[in-house]
Formats: sequence, C-alpha cells, structure tokens
Amino acid sequence: MSRLLTETSPYLLQHARNPVDWHPWGQEALAKAALENKPLIISIGYSACHWCHVMEKESFMNNDIAELMNENFVCIKIDREERPDIDMIYMHAIQLIQGQGGWPLNVFALPDGSPFYGGTYFRKETWTSILLNVSRIYKETPEELISQAKAIRSGLKSENLFSAGNSNNTATNQQLTDCVRALARQFDSVEGGFSGAPKFPMPVNFLFLLRYYRFTNDESVLSFAETSLRKMAMGGIYDQIRGGFARYSTDNFWKVPHFEKMLYDNAQLISLYSEAWQLTKKDLYKNVVYECMNFVDAELRSPEKMFWSALDADSEGREGYFYTWKKDEIVSVLGDDADLFCFYYEVEAEGQWDDMRNILLRKQDLETLAKQNDFDLATISEVIENSKKRLLEVRNKRIHPGLDFKVLTSWNALMIKACFDAYKAFHEPLFLEMGQEALDALLKNMLSDGRHLFHRYAKGQAGIPAFLDDYALLISALLSHPCDQENYYLKLAGILTDETLRKFYDETSGMCWYTSSESEQLITRKMEITDNVIPASNSVMARALFSLGQVFNNEHYLEISNSMLQNVTNKLLQFPSSFSNWGTLLLENLFPYYIVAVVGPNYQEVLNELHSHYLPNTILIGSENDSNELDFLKNRFTNDKTMIHICTAKGCILPTDSIPEALQLLSEAD
Repeated sequence: MSRLLTETSPYLLQHARNPVDWHPWGQEALAKAALENKPLIISIGYSACHWCHVMEKESFMNNDIAELMNENFVCIKIDREERPDIDMIYMHAIQLIQGQGGWPLNVFALPDGSPFYGGTYFRKETWTSILLNVSRIYKETPEELISQAKAIRSGLKSENLFSAGNSNNTATNQQLTDCVRALARQFDSVEGGFSGAPKFPMPVNFLFLLRYYRFTNDESVLSFAETSLRKMAMGGIYDQIRGGFARYSTDNFWKVPHFEKMLYDNAQLISLYSEAWQLTKKDLYKNVVYECMNFVDAELRSPEKMFWSALDADSEGREGYFYTWKKDEIVSVLGDDADLFCFYYEVEAEGQWDDMRNILLRKQDLETLAKQNDFDLATISEVIENSKKRLLEVRNKRIHPGLDFKVLTSWNALMIKACFDAYKAFHEPLFLEMGQEALDALLKNMLSDGRHLFHRYAKGQAGIPAFLDDYALLISALLSHPCDQENYYLKLAGILTDETLRKFYDETSGMCWYTSSESEQLITRKMEITDNVIPASNSVMARALFSLGQVFNNEHYLEISNSMLQNVTNKLLQFPSSFSNWGTLLLENLFPYYIVAVVGPNYQEVLNELHSHYLPNTILIGSENDSNELDFLKNRFTNDKTMIHICTAKGCILPTDSIPEALQLLSEAD
C-alpha cells in the first residue's frame, strides 16, 4: 500500500497510485537510505504544476522506470508548498548545479540528504539514462559524488553571509533614483511588464513603483505601471469570463498563460489593483478587483471560510482546456450576440491557440469600442455582461481543473490583506466579511496558545510548524485591518512580532532565518532575502517591524528593521527588480511616515473615508475615546468631536476635524 495514501497534501495524493515506491519526507526514508546504502531521489512539485503532471505520466507511471528507481534509490516525494523549507534548500542546490531551477525539481542526494546532482523536468529517455548513470557511479566510485555533495553544501551555506548593522550602506534619494532608472531599463513600455518571456505579473514590483510615483511625481513610472496593469487585465493571462489571473504568460504579450490559478497571485493582484484605483479612480481597476474577489469567493473558499491554495492548469488531461473556446461553441451559446462578443474578445474561426481553440482577450475597452463603431455604450455593455454570464454557465458544466484544497497560513494572510485592501478602497461589505471570516478561522485553527502558528491546514488538521513568511505575512495582514476595534489586531501583531524575533532572528547577521529555532534541523538553514512572485519573508518582516516600531515607539523594532535594510541596500541598488519590497521599505525610510490617529464617536466613518484615498507611508489607528495603551491615542479626546491627528516621529500637526483638510495636510507634509 502506498505510503502517500495517508498524507494530506493533494500533490502527494496525486502520486499515491504511482508504481514508484514513494516515501514522504521524514526520518523513515532517510534511515532506510542509510541502512541500504542507497542514494535518494528527492522529487519536489505542487498540485497545479503542468510539467509535474507530464513527468508523472511519462516516467513515474512507467513500470520499467519505477522498477529502476525502486531498486537503486530511496524515492521521496515532497509538496513544495507544504515544505518550502526543503524546497528552498534543493532549489538553491540545483541553481548551483544547473544555473537555473523550476518544477518539477528532481534531486539526487546522499543518504543524509546532501545533494550532488539534479534538474527540473526530464524526458523519459533522459531520465532513464540519468538513473542508470547515477546508480552506476554511486556503486563504483561513490567518492566522486561525495566530493560533489560536499562542494554543494559549502555553496548552500555561503549564501547567508551578512554582518549586522553596516551603517555605511544607508541609501540616499539619489541612489533611489538611480535604482529606479536601472529598473526602467527592463521596462517593456509597449506591452507592459518586464522585457522578455515568460512574463510574470510580479505585483510587488508595481506596488513599489506606484509608491515611488506618489513621492516623486515621475510620470514615466506611472505610465509604465498603468500600461502593465491594463495589458494584464485585458490579456489572456486574465480570465475574462470569471475573473482571476493565471500564474504567468508564456509569451511577451500576456496572451497565452500557464493556466494554473494560484491564491498568492490573485491575492497580491487584488491589493495592487485596489491601490491603483485609489490613486487613479479608473473603472478598469475596480472591475478587476470585483471580478477577482468574486472568483476567489466562488472557487477558493473552504467550508471553514479560509482559502484553498490553487486551481490546476489541466483538466481532462489537457492544459487550458477548461478556459478556452472554439468559435462555433460560442456561437451556439450566444446566437445573435456572438458577433459582438467574438469581435471584442478576438475570437477567430480557426482559433489562435491549440486545436482551433481561442483564449479570450481584449485589445480595447468597451468605451473605445463604442466610440470607434458608433455603438451605444450601455447597450453593448449589457450584451457583453449577459454573454459572459451565459458562457460561464456553460463552462461550469465542463470538468473542472483539479483543486489544491490545503490551506496555507502565508497565502491566506496575503488573501486576508487583499480583502481588507479591497474593502478600504470600495467599502464593499462582502470584502470585509470575507477577510474577517478568514482571519477568525485562521486564528482559530492555526494559532496555538496565542502565539504559536502552524503552516498548513488540510482535512481538518493543522500541522507543520510555521515558517517566517507565515508569521510575517500574517502580521502584515493584521496591520492592514480596516476596522480594528480596541486595536486588538494591532496588539496581536505586536505579540506575534515578539514571537517571530524569538524563534527566527539571528543576532550575528541581523536577519531572520526562514525556519524556526524549534523546527526540524535540515542539512542547512536558509534565509529568504530576494523578493520574487511573493515578497521575501525578511523584507515583509522588516517592513512590519518598521510600522510597529513607529506605532509602539519601539526603538528595538526600528533598529532591527534598519539593520535588515542596510544589509541588502547594495543588492537593492544593483538588482532592484529582485528587491522591490525592500525598495518600498526604503521609501518608508526616506520620505515622511505618518501615524494618523482618529479619535471620537465617529472615528470608524472617518477612517473609512481616509482609507479610500491612496495614502502610502501611512498607518491609520482609531478609537472612540481616550486610550491609555497607545501613545498616539492618549489624551486625544476633545469635546465629543472626532478629530484627526497627523503625526510623524518628529511630532504632530495641529489636529483637524475636516477630512479634506487632513488630506491636504498629508499632501503638504511630503
């Protein structure tokens, strides 16, 4: 009986019927390898990964290949989303070996887990040849592989070389400008995003650029960001019928996506488009937020009201089949409305993708279409919306892509923050309800003793000690709560921050380890520094420490945050696209950072109105009356009025009861 059948990971369960004798990660597999003196195959992927499915069908379901693997190796299967700590180590090892990585990740290692060779997807013939060669070398000249493993372990450990508190690394405004100019050299000003294919949305980069525009009024930066947001929303990477973004575009034009839908992408993009709307008030951004929120609500909410992880790229054994259309299918559903729909969404009779199928995308908005063709905007808007609903009903009758039903604290924290960000922008009650229900469920199921977090929840079980990103992203979500009565969530953020520093902070480097001091000890301990499709856990933590240091007047938090930023300043200036969340922290340090305290009987209404404006470098707190717990709320209550107090680390501006005046003061204080 397969050892994987008792696992909770959807990815491991996908492989439970393979003829390969897979083990889950654990001491049993390592002990067996040591006892039988066999090398390990450590195969890492995730449930929505298309090429993971391909390699499974070609190799892991092949009886002859399975026999080779079972006879000569101990085979371990890992869900990278359940065990990002293990994935991080072996991904870095493959990057050292091959120069690049990806999934599936297939690593050959000594019985103690030390890697000596590997790669990503291998065709069946190549994989067979590698199995034979590695097995032969391990039996005949194992010292070659032992030497290679020793060199790789040395390289893995050298990555975390930081020295705390190098004050000479403090960046200046001019260096920030130079950093953005270097980033601009990678802009694709025509199609948006960064030049080359594949193209990932990378919301963390655009959040940084919007803030940079806010403080510098650099119109070229705003133009690039808006071009990117518009092209992504109108391209094939966006589900034009239901809403929601695919993981990335395989081409330079946002046209052909890699069709899996990940919670973490959609969460961050909801936050991004909400902020873009706050800045510009453009309807396109609002529509994207509403559609994406509806998608998450309909397809990624668990019975416990938390959020599932992903939808697969494949259905019925074919990538993207669920999302694409033949023209005659559309005509049969829409009848007389098909011509307008097909014209608007670039649908062709011969198709513009595989098997005469079409990926729905747009090159213009409805307003432009109406003007150019002398159409009535209201009429064609109604036709398009009704057509989308009818096609969605038909699409929902197809076999759906596979669902990854595990709940991850880190990704749920991103989505909870997205709900709160969307609510701040649009005051839609459903958005607040979704975020609050998810937060309540997460704290109930994933938080023990008020401070100990778990990483994963599946099949009614919480498990795996939380990693740094779980703590950091949850703290960030708590800081973004729009209706924090009695500042409960702000205080909880402080409790979790102290716990994070206790478990993860390294005095020597001034940075945080990715794994807790109480977690399983692997072959090395890693630090996550580089911002990627999700911002680095260290950059999220550094920003949280900066905000909490300001609110609680906690110099210790501020010192740690400053030391972390100084550690990476040189890298930020050299590689801004990979350190853009650090760049946002730099903006928070270089430009005024505001604590806006709203005190009085109508404080929540005032906070709601302020939240609808684009206010980076600002944290808003409130109370109905005097509070003795937060310095910024003490002795602020005045004659039953609701007053707005705008403060920085240097002091406070005279309070006002006028929201327009407060917004003007915030603008002038820049």
